[in-house]
Amino acid sequence: MDENGEAVWRLAADEFQGSMPNGELEGEIHDVRGEMFKDGETASRFSAPTGFFNQVEHTLSLKGGVRFDSEEMGIVLTATEIEYVEATGLIQAIGDVRIDSLEFGYGPADVLFMTPDLTWFGTEAKVTS
Repeated sequence: MDENGEAVWRLAADEFQGSMPNGELEGEIHDVRGEMFKDGETASRFSAPTGFFNQVEHTLSLKGGVRFDSEEMGIVLTATEIEYVEATGLIQAIGDVRIDSLEFGYGPADVLFMTPDLTWFGTEAKVTS
């Protein structure tokens, strides 16, 4: 949840192994699929073979060949793994990072940062308007 109580991401998994320390859920997930939200609307959809999430720290990690799709932007991001930390609002894609769209292609790169709606990406973890 963001500071306004809006969902930032939602996920589903075929397998879950976890716990609830301090009443917040955390755990390892397999065959993951989900959505990232912006302004209450789906900004992108993702899938990965494995992952880990932590509601206390507001983090989501996906591994094993991750795919993010922004249908609105027509962009597909693929990477070996991603890390999302809600406090920064950015996705960090790691390993064989590629971005493909009808208008351009980028990659492979070792590391790339991007917004969850895939409208901005860069090599440093900062977003400028």
